[in-house]
Amino acid sequence: MAVCLLKMEQKRSKSLTEIAAIINEELPTHLTSHDCNEYPELVKLLQSLSSHLTSSGTSYDVHRDVIQAEELLHQKKTIWLQYKLLYSELQDMITEFDISCIDMNPASDSEKFYKTLSDLMTRCEIEDTLDCFADPDTTSSLLGLTRAGLEYRNPHKKHKPAIQQKLIPDMETRLKKKCETLLGFYESCSDTNSKLTHAKIAQLPNLLHLDIESLEEESRSLRKDKQNQETLFWNYYKVLVEFMDLLEELITSYGLHHQAHSDKITSELLAAQCDEMSVNIKVMELEILCDTYTEETVEALKIIRKHIDVSMEDTQIELHWSSQAVAAYEAVGMGFDQLVDEFGMLTEEIANKKWTLNEFHQNSTS
Repeated sequence: MAVCLLKMEQKRSKSLTEIAAIINEELPTHLTSHDCNEYPELVKLLQSLSSHLTSSGTSYDVHRDVIQAEELLHQKKTIWLQYKLLYSELQDMITEFDISCIDMNPASDSEKFYKTLSDLMTRCEIEDTLDCFADPDTTSSLLGLTRAGLEYRNPHKKHKPAIQQKLIPDMETRLKKKCETLLGFYESCSDTNSKLTHAKIAQLPNLLHLDIESLEEESRSLRKDKQNQETLFWNYYKVLVEFMDLLEELITSYGLHHQAHSDKITSELLAAQCDEMSVNIKVMELEILCDTYTEETVEALKIIRKHIDVSMEDTQIELHWSSQAVAAYEAVGMGFDQLVDEFGMLTEEIANKKWTLNEFHQNSTS
């Protein structure tokens, strides 16, 4: 029964996980199956919002306006980058000419051409800085200058067509060389066909854009895979916890009952083995005693016991007489100790004199 309930719970959890995955894919949320189970009304609300909102959380109308604004911004940025590219290339040309003038004297025509080009670029930069006010409705300009005034006072305006005619081929050559270098970085190609190379260069922005989109798609796929892995991890973790709870319940309900019965039998067996071991130890002790104390040994021990008993009786009698003598001495009083000391001294003097006489007698006989 418990296993059936667990299977039903797993199916329900799986359906909740699928619902959470769908909502997370349609909306910028991170729902889990636990959230879907705890907050069903929230799930209904999010499911209804998914038909009005995009995966980024914006409405479809706002998303459409954002896409249009991004396309317009992309166009403006493309135009600005084109102008920026031309401007940077012109600066590089002028800088390279100035550096070459350090080592060698340029031709007068080249010097005049680049000087005129530098002056025209300066005037263009000034024109770009005229409208520097934040208010678009103002008619004022920087230092009171105007584009028409600058153009009227431009001494090189009549030379613009000639300069453009000379400048455009050089710019095209330089830009083509840089494009070929960029193409060489993008793909190693040894083809020398100029038409094929030009076609590849023309397709290079689209190829780069496709590569960027592919990388972004892979990044989104990786994020989605990571989210799915986290979801699977927590689902597996939840199922593992449920199995652990079920295993604990089964062990508590069935395993421990049989374990108690098994422990009781084991304890009875161990008690019987202990009793048997105790009896064996007593039998071994008796066998050792029988081997140690034979009939001859017992008879000898009885004789020794008899002699010991006689000696104990004699010792007790002597102890009794000694105790009586000590009691008699103690009854004499303090003078007895002095008499004993004097007796000891006299006995020692007599012994010394006997030794002296004995030595004298031995010496006189020799």
